[in-house]
Amino acid sequence: MQWDDSPHAGFTDTEEAKPWMRVHDDYQHINVKNQEADPESVLNYWRKMLKFRKLHRDLCIYGEFHLYDPENNDTMVFWKHFGDEQAVVACNFSLEDQGFSMPSEFEGKAELAVCNRGDGTAEKLKPYEARVYFVRGAEPVNGTA
Repeated sequence: MQWDDSPHAGFTDTEEAKPWMRVHDDYQHINVKNQEADPESVLNYWRKMLKFRKLHRDLCIYGEFHLYDPENNDTMVFWKHFGDEQAVVACNFSLEDQGFSMPSEFEGKAELAVCNRGDGTAEKLKPYEARVYFVRGAEPVNGTA
């Protein structure tokens, strides 16, 4: 990841110094300095995801996994469960908006925890949007959803 938009993306102290590795062509636009101020940046999304994973370590690492609609090549919606914790994850891997509805057993019990595009309230997933919902008060579905 490039640090800033200065010569050599902030990897050297002077313009004359030559980094050992070529700097990405887009370093003036894609860099830490630019992304820190953007709440929807890739950098800030990963910060949120790492925080969620740290807070819900066992759920994310060891949780039981159930995939909804495995034949859908555009979206991936899955449920994780470990102990008292549950989460629903919805990802759009296409260039088009994709319909999304919360699995019925979690309606009204899922709270948006992380989203990489907007506020996650739309009924459609935007292109390449990913959402993580933390589920409260739902009975575990034991992989039979």
